[in-house]
Parts: sequence; C-alpha cells; structure tokens
Amino acid sequence: MRNVAHKSGAEAPVDESGVRDDEDRVAAGHVDKKRVGALAHALIAGLLADGERAPSPALISASAARLPGLAEVGSYRMAVCQRVLTSAALYFRLFMPTAEWAFHGAELRGLSARFDLVWRSADGVIVDELKTGRVATRRDVAALRAQVAREILAGAAVFGEDFLGVRVVSLGAPRTSFFADRDGQSSPLEWRSS
Repeated sequence: MRNVAHKSGAEAPVDESGVRDDEDRVAAGHVDKKRVGALAHALIAGLLADGERAPSPALISASAARLPGLAEVGSYRMAVCQRVLTSAALYFRLFMPTAEWAFHGAELRGLSARFDLVWRSADGVIVDELKTGRVATRRDVAALRAQVAREILAGAAVFGEDFLGVRVVSLGAPRTSFFADRDGQSSPLEWRSS
C-alpha cells in the first residue's frame, strides 16, 4: 500500500494494482455520474428500441438532443452531453451484439435486480450491465461484484436455463469489460475491432 496525492492536496492509499481506497476520487468536474449513466442508458435503449444497430454519429447526436433530462443538467451540460454521446458511440461501435442477437428490452426488473439491456438468441439470453464511469475504488469493485451476483441469480430465476450470463460493459474503460456466466465465472469481454 502506498499513498498518492489528490488534486485536493490530501493523500489517499492506493494498492499495487492502482485501486484507490477512498471515496474522494478524481471525477470530471461536478458532473453527476449517475445522471450521465441514466442519460447514456436512455439514449442506447431508445436507439435499440427504434431498431438501430449501427446508428450514425449524427443520429446518436440528434437522439441525445431529444433526451428530456439533458436540458436539466445545467452549467456542465456540454461535459455531460459529451460523455453521454461517447458512451453510446462506444457501445454501438465496440459492444453491439452480432445480428443473431435480438434486442429483448431495457430496464427490465427481475427479483432483486434491474437489467440494463436484455438480448435473446437461439443460444439463450444475455444481460448487458452498462457502466459509464470507472470502477475505481475497492468499494466500487465490491459493489459491482454484488450487483453482478444479484443479476446472475435474477437472470437464472427469470429466464431459466436460457440465461447465459451478464456482460459488464464498461464504457468508461472498455478494456475492463467482462462476461460473468451463470455460474459466476468471469472472463474478459471480447469486443469488436472492426
């Protein structure tokens, strides 16, 4: 364990992996991360509900401009807008499931979990858990593990044997994305390169 200085001047413990112990991590100004996440989820889900699988940047931008919550963001509107647009563009560019996967729904509830995006194919059902920020602290990692465990239990209960697992899609740090199968085993999530 070592300490690193924050921009606030205080020091915080960081382990060898670079994961910080504290809650006071560097954020993008005063941008509310939950608001960014909610807006990005709404934008991606709306485009998918409209049948879009490869929306153009212009369509993503026009769709974002119609999001009701974006006008309420205030002085950091441009920063929020940029993060929302980038998150949506990354999802469609890197993480959009292949054509055999049909969009089944968004923000579906099952037992003690809420599924951001649900996909169905002849192979089964997968759930996408979208993360628009970084998972930076030990508390963040623990919360994500608990959330994925709840989603696996709920997915198995709701979809039965068809449930394959959860794709944790990290739009804020794509290389950290992973797939957790119905048994809880995780592996790095492969993303499209073309």
